[in-house]
Amino acid sequence: MKYVRIAFAAVFFGVIATLEAHAAATDWVEETGARIRLVAAEPAAGDTQIKAALQIELKEGWKTYWRDPGDAGVPPQISVAGEGIAGVEVHYPAPDRFNDGKSAWAGYKHMVAFPLTLNISEDKPVFPIKASSFLGICEDICIPVQSEFALDVPQARGSTADQALVTSFFDVLPKSAVADFKVASLSNSASQVGIDLTAPESEAPFEIFLAADGYMFGVPKLVSQTGNSLRYAAKVIFAPKNGTGTNVFYTVKSAKRAVSGTVPLTAGQ
Repeated sequence: MKYVRIAFAAVFFGVIATLEAHAAATDWVEETGARIRLVAAEPAAGDTQIKAALQIELKEGWKTYWRDPGDAGVPPQISVAGEGIAGVEVHYPAPDRFNDGKSAWAGYKHMVAFPLTLNISEDKPVFPIKASSFLGICEDICIPVQSEFALDVPQARGSTADQALVTSFFDVLPKSAVADFKVASLSNSASQVGIDLTAPESEAPFEIFLAADGYMFGVPKLVSQTGNSLRYAAKVIFAPKNGTGTNVFYTVKSAKRAVSGTVPLTAGQ
């Protein structure tokens, strides 16, 4: 597959169709290989955040990409605007690893949804919400997809039913890393990064995904293991000058679960 691999990401597990009526949603935008829409939970009075998501229903054989989509891709892009929207955080589910014969990359197939947390300022209304997405939807080749959305979200009671659809998207995200399951450290040399992983031996094997601004990493490979302490190495395909100290986002998958976190990149030997 080649070029323009752009994605929002979050794995979409089936949601009972009747729940969709309890969240505000745009019409589906039909694109080659997928259809896309914006959906948001109805906030209760006094809420300081709106939970929303970009849903992507991929056609059979089509894929889209994680925040680091590999050496031929482009990182996800999204923007959200509206009176009183003070900022947006895009959340990413645990991806899968793909290899198209030319490069390895991280992404998703089937149905995905990328959860969004919209922060509300204290003194302004927030509607309508306007969002823009730019995605790479790929089969044998990649098609760049630019989509625009506008959504009026009425204030609701904040009931369980109103939150259920969007909450289901958040529920499938990786959990926060914990002491016994995390990337403990990253060390950088000229050509590779060393990854020290603490993880339950009983949950092996593990997959590690890394992403940082200005960096491009190869697929982490296991070098050594002593009990719950594992050492991986990944090729540094591209790095900025003076990149040491950068916080690297990671997701680690085991056979049972996935966790995400950030860790600083330190100077290696």
